[in-house]
Amino acid sequence: MSEKRTKRGIVLALLAASLWGISGTFSQFLFQQRNINVEWLMAVRMLVSGILLLAFSGIKKDSDLLKIWRTKKDRLQLLSFGLTGMLTVQYTYFAAIRHSNAATATILQYAGPVIIAGYLALKNKKAPAWPGCLAILMAVSGTFLLVTHGNVHTLNISGTALILGIASAIALAIYTLQPVSL
Repeated sequence: MSEKRTKRGIVLALLAASLWGISGTFSQFLFQQRNINVEWLMAVRMLVSGILLLAFSGIKKDSDLLKIWRTKKDRLQLLSFGLTGMLTVQYTYFAAIRHSNAATATILQYAGPVIIAGYLALKNKKAPAWPGCLAILMAVSGTFLLVTHGNVHTLNISGTALILGIASAIALAIYTLQPVSL
């Protein structure tokens, strides 16, 4: 890979991370200050991002935008990923923001890797190595402290926000694991 492409990749990765980072905070502002609903925001985000991705892909020489739609198996996998992966992870994340805040929703969603580790441990019939177990323990402990402030008898967030956050973590795990064959 050329140095120019490497630099471009780094810049694009940093830009993507920055835009993702501010999207939760911006969404929280729209929900709380402008009373925008989750469904409208999701529809606009998904539509605009889909159009942009298709446009950028179409510009690329030798791109075949319709290739994935040619076989029934690919169509079903793509539709399944779009609905159970992309739509679910986006909706539960933004709904969790709506019912709590961007930071809490993000932390709850990123319990997803704990779910992935658990799934893979069961699937492979092998527990994670001790550093992985330690990371899981720390992630679960931190999440517990966030939502309870250390008191098992109280929740620091609404029950709805907690359920949506956990659903978002599960959706993130599905979103991550599902497209393996796409």
